[in-house]
Amino acid sequence: MRRVAPLLCALVLPLLMGCNPKHFDDFKSQAPVVEVKAPGGFDRVGFGSVVTAYTTSLPGGLVASRVASSAGAGTPFALYDTWDQDGFGGFARLFIGCKPDDAVCPASSGAALAGIPSYGAEQSCVAVGAPNAGRVAFACETSPDTVVSVGTGNGLFGAALAANDAPGAKAVLFVGAPENNAGEVYAVTGTPSDPPILLPLPTGDIANGGEVGAALAVAPMADGSAVLAVGAPGAGRVLTVTVDKDDPTLIGAPGCVAGSGTFGSAIALGDVTGDGAPELAVSDGAGAVVVYALSSIAGACGAGSPPAPLARLACADLAGEGVDCAGADFGRAIAFGDVNADGHADLLIGAPAASVDGDAGAGAAFVVPGGSAGLDATSAATLRASSNAAQHGLGYAVAMVQTRLDAPGATRDEPVVGTQGGDRFYVFLCTGLSGDAPGGKTRCLETTP
Repeated sequence: MRRVAPLLCALVLPLLMGCNPKHFDDFKSQAPVVEVKAPGGFDRVGFGSVVTAYTTSLPGGLVASRVASSAGAGTPFALYDTWDQDGFGGFARLFIGCKPDDAVCPASSGAALAGIPSYGAEQSCVAVGAPNAGRVAFACETSPDTVVSVGTGNGLFGAALAANDAPGAKAVLFVGAPENNAGEVYAVTGTPSDPPILLPLPTGDIANGGEVGAALAVAPMADGSAVLAVGAPGAGRVLTVTVDKDDPTLIGAPGCVAGSGTFGSAIALGDVTGDGAPELAVSDGAGAVVVYALSSIAGACGAGSPPAPLARLACADLAGEGVDCAGADFGRAIAFGDVNADGHADLLIGAPAASVDGDAGAGAAFVVPGGSAGLDATSAATLRASSNAAQHGLGYAVAMVQTRLDAPGATRDEPVVGTQGGDRFYVFLCTGLSGDAPGGKTRCLETTP
């Protein structure tokens, strides 16, 4: 039977049919799961339907990790302190950005979020996509009341965001504009006076409506360069390129993989095998997540034989007890992170329409461990909320946030799982994977890897 994260809560509260963790709103409860509810004053259902996480430097050189969440287009976002070099941040709310009375943030702000280390003279910034206005706003922790925005004003610029935060690299935010002809991707540098730069992507024969840039993922590399993956679900394709650390218009090593339907609607990059090169995970739009080695998709789509995937994952292969995968929307959101600090990226997959213990649409998420031989579906963990309710939609949005920043060599990632209808997101500090299970302490974070 697959591991189920709530079974870890022998630490907390045994219940019938295994156990589910109670509701936990802060770290004081000594809980393996943290529940963050919508702040007071949110007047839109859906807080947690957009989440992002990032690691940044603050004034004085302090390294910290943050989580931000909104309720989608037309809503503010809230930024939370997760961890820094002094230890737990306790998920204290730092500020609420792009409030309704903020004239700089366009009306559709909140549709997409991404963290970027700096923008201009400010540090720890949240980029906020407002695709209906074709703009991206920046609100920074060092000056949260000073918001600036950039954009092209068209093409749903801001529908997807991804940042290159590699050490030594120029801070760059990649922005998708999927309704500009076949779709486009721009680079926005950390210099406010610089206009968005159109990337010369090898889109080949993708026609208008291909939605290039509807999904984006970045994998920073050790030399400061990055691998950029670009979803084009209107054409059923994903493009990959390398991006220079100093000049984002210098791209190379093009790759492409094609599928059917809305293949490429969700994508992620992470080093599963630990060899220094990321793998590509793609939601195929038909209930599976497919993982490829970048070397297998080099070149243009249609050149040679279709690449053989490293893995093809389905909900039924991963689901733990009580999870019904029928119509689960498996792969609606995906992210990579190393939850057990073993040097291999683990894959987090959302299934927001899954039924859990008979609650239709309660939603679930799954963590599939990585290793030198690839992903191990037989050891996958199921993540589910104790506050199961029909149509909560857990897994509608996912991210990974770094913790243990105060323990060099032990830094790890924690799954952040948002809901579509629950007005909250969860952070699962214990997934149950090997190396990320309780070891006699109250939280996984207090154990050593």
